[in-house]
Amino acid sequence: MTFPVTSLAAALTAGALMTGLDDTQAQGPVLEPQPVLGFDSPDAAAQWVVVNDNVMGGRSEGGPEFTGETVVFSGSTNTNGGGFSSIQTIEQDWEQLAEADGLLLRVRGDGREYMARLRTDARVGGRRVAYHQSFETSSDGSWTEVRIPFEDFRATIFGQDVSNWAATFDPAKVCTLGFMIYDKQDGPFRLEIDWVKAYTGEPLPADHNETL
Repeated sequence: MTFPVTSLAAALTAGALMTGLDDTQAQGPVLEPQPVLGFDSPDAAAQWVVVNDNVMGGRSEGGPEFTGETVVFSGSTNTNGGGFSSIQTIEQDWEQLAEADGLLLRVRGDGREYMARLRTDARVGGRRVAYHQSFETSSDGSWTEVRIPFEDFRATIFGQDVSNWAATFDPAKVCTLGFMIYDKQDGPFRLEIDWVKAYTGEPLPADHNETL
C-alpha cells in the first residue's frame, strides 16, 4: 500500500512517540560539547587583546583579569564618544568550531547585555567583518549557561549590520573569539567567564539560556 507523504511523516512521528523517544533521541545521540576556551593556563593573558572605544575617541575602560580558573571582563562604559569595551583572542585556528552548530558559554554577569564576537577572513569594502550575537546575564550573581547558535550571529562593521553584503558565516574560518559590551548604558560592568565550548546537534531552549 502507498501512503501520501504527509501520512508517512505522521506515522513516523507517532512511531517515535509510541516507543518513548523524543525528537532528539529519534535523530541520534546528543554529542558532548567540546572545550574551546579555558582560562587556567599560565599564558592565558598573552592570548588576549583589549579594544575599547578610545580607538575612536571614546572614554570607556575595560579589560580582562585572569583569576587562575576564570577570566573577569570588567570596566566602565561611557556613551559620550562610543560606549563600548571588548576583549578578543589573538588570531589562531579553531578546529573545534568547524563542524559545530554554536557556542556554549558558562558566565556570571551583572544583569547587563553582552555580545559574543567572532571574526573570520570576511571583508566588505576592504574592512574586516565581525560576527556577533547578544546574550543576557543574571543580576543575582548566579552562573548561567548560554547557548548561541552560529546561525544567529550577524555580520557587522563598526556596529552596522552588513549581513546583506558579507559572506555567510563559516565557523571553519573563525580566527578570533571575543566578548563585547555595547548596550548603550553608562557605568560599571562585570562579566566572569568560566569556559567556552562548541556544541553540535544539541537541542536549544526557546531563549537559548539556562540558569544553573
